[in-house]
Amino acid sequence: MSQKISALALGSKIAVPVMAQSQSRYGKTIVFTAVDMNHKDYPDNTVTLMTDKLIAMMAFDAKEPTNTDSSRRSYGNSRYLYANIRFWLNSRDANWYAPQHQYDAPPTDSAVTDSDGYQTRPGFLSIFPAEFVKALQDTTILTGLYSNDTGSAAMAHMDTDSLKMYLPGQTEVGLGNPSPGTEGTVFAYLNSNAVQRQAYPTEEAVVSAKYKNSSLNADAKWNYWLRTACYSYSHETDYVNTNGTWSYTYCDYSQYGIRPVCNISGDALVSDTPNADGYYDLVITNKVPTITGEDGDIGTKKENFVYTYTVADPEGKPLTVAECVDNGEEVVTANVANNTECTLEIDADTFLKLTNGQHTIRISVTDVVGDTTMRNLTFTKLVDTLTITLKDPRESLVQPKYVLLNITRNIPTGATWLVEVSNNPFDTNPVWEDMTADVEANRAHIFANTVNAASKKGLNLRVTARRNAALDPCWISSIDGSFE
Repeated sequence: MSQKISALALGSKIAVPVMAQSQSRYGKTIVFTAVDMNHKDYPDNTVTLMTDKLIAMMAFDAKEPTNTDSSRRSYGNSRYLYANIRFWLNSRDANWYAPQHQYDAPPTDSAVTDSDGYQTRPGFLSIFPAEFVKALQDTTILTGLYSNDTGSAAMAHMDTDSLKMYLPGQTEVGLGNPSPGTEGTVFAYLNSNAVQRQAYPTEEAVVSAKYKNSSLNADAKWNYWLRTACYSYSHETDYVNTNGTWSYTYCDYSQYGIRPVCNISGDALVSDTPNADGYYDLVITNKVPTITGEDGDIGTKKENFVYTYTVADPEGKPLTVAECVDNGEEVVTANVANNTECTLEIDADTFLKLTNGQHTIRISVTDVVGDTTMRNLTFTKLVDTLTITLKDPRESLVQPKYVLLNITRNIPTGATWLVEVSNNPFDTNPVWEDMTADVEANRAHIFANTVNAASKKGLNLRVTARRNAALDPCWISSIDGSFE
């Protein structure tokens, strides 16, 4: 059984599973605390979650070696709108870093203290199931700035931002307003409570950190970053001390923890009762996309064909469709609208290259959170008759009297073939003569026909092979020759 997360009391702890590949760094779950509900100026019907513990030790921002501000060159940039940590927290990609201004630099080992860079660490959102990420709500936040940075016109010393995951602000954790403005309002659960504001690091965060200090351990409270810039210094950012008060320090310090905040739909589901650890388990589900039809065989095909199907998303979101024949290269189409009819075409050129026998078609449709539905089909190519002719007859100055053809082929026992040639191909009713025996004997064919009513003269050929009951491959790979 389950209940809506909005039914929980403030201070309840919710365990969100971590993907297997990330558990060594973050543990099997990340536990969040419900710190507010329907917080002022946040999205309607949302529960505000803050990680119960510090889930990693990371720099706020890397040094910016080319910055004209000497302090930012040496210690990083305090403006959260540009901070490395902001982008890492909101990415699901392995290659999440991209420069945000002309002086920006990635958080490599050499660009932060303690050589604990995170440029190559996959984005934070990648560690969670897609269903959890989908339930996160884009939230508009305000962030206090260094005095010489310029914010929005309405709030000269504030940046306005919209994010799914973010560091808490000074005002929100109950530490007062940064000069000279306010970053929203305090989270109800913290309500200026220093004890609830304090936090411990996880065991995984301590072990993973390159910064080693006896005071940094899972049984001791530790410092963690706020997003609020120090008003007086361009290279320093506020943080929460171990005693629950605030201070500020260099942005490139890797020994400070992060305690991210997010907002989740109040309709998200959690377990009815806490688990053995005292946490409610998140049980968000996502309705997977659909493809019409069923897996199976679509029959015997003697020529090129089209397979038609419709893709849909129960939430009405755009989809990504991928098609593949015989495990070849996928053809991917992004941003396919809900309830779109799609066609997979096996065109004449593709069909010609397929061997006789069974082949596979794989169709996948993926929604915005990464859930995928597959359709696996088979068909059998059965071409028992093959006809080859020239697209355009070869022209000549005089009517051809004989022709010599060399045809590379395999006509197995049980199969038949016919080689025909015409020396009046431009006539309304050209005459076709059988030269199969001549080709098999490797000799020239002498035309019996002398009629040519058309103004143009030339030659055409037509080769027909029939498999009949033959079991071995039947094919023609090349035709060449001459005529006179």
